[in-house]
Amino acid sequence: MSHKQKSSELLKTPGASGNQTLRGTRPALQRELVLMADADQDVRLRWNPADPMPQEVAAVDMHNLVRLKQILHQDGFRPPPWWGTTE
Repeated sequence: MSHKQKSSELLKTPGASGNQTLRGTRPALQRELVLMADADQDVRLRWNPADPMPQEVAAVDMHNLVRLKQILHQDGFRPPPWWGTTE
């Protein structure tokens, strides 16, 4: 299963079929982190590491780094159950 497929599983809404749902005190944050990981993987999968880093990869890295620093500054480092896990 690809990263994209795994992350889309994390974002499923609850349903009669028993899909995975977000659990934790910050499901919106979990969604944001999953989407950040998707963006990261999307640009990296198109990049040949033998070539110089494309601007697109650097831009996603910078965006994610700034946002992660904001999250850590605001909330500190928390264990996985706080920001959300799947079941």
